[in-house]
Amino acid sequence: MSASDVAMTLDDFSDALDEKGPDLSSWQPSEQIRAEVLLKTSPRARFLLSEAERLEMILKLAPRPTAPRGLVDRICRTVRAAEG
Repeated sequence: MSASDVAMTLDDFSDALDEKGPDLSSWQPSEQIRAEVLLKTSPRARFLLSEAERLEMILKLAPRPTAPRGLVDRICRTVRAAEG
């Protein structure tokens, strides 16, 4: 029995979405197959996928945070002080 023969559970699918994101083409082929089978039969899986896609879009559109001025220097000073 191969990995693609074992049904994917909703928990497995949710974990894979969290770990790999909603772009199924970036998943391992056996996981893609299992996910696609689950998506055909599970409204909950389709909902989880759509929510993950929405979240990814929101994160892509969100402004990138920037470090406050001097943060790197403060970190380096702290490390040097701890070492020394």
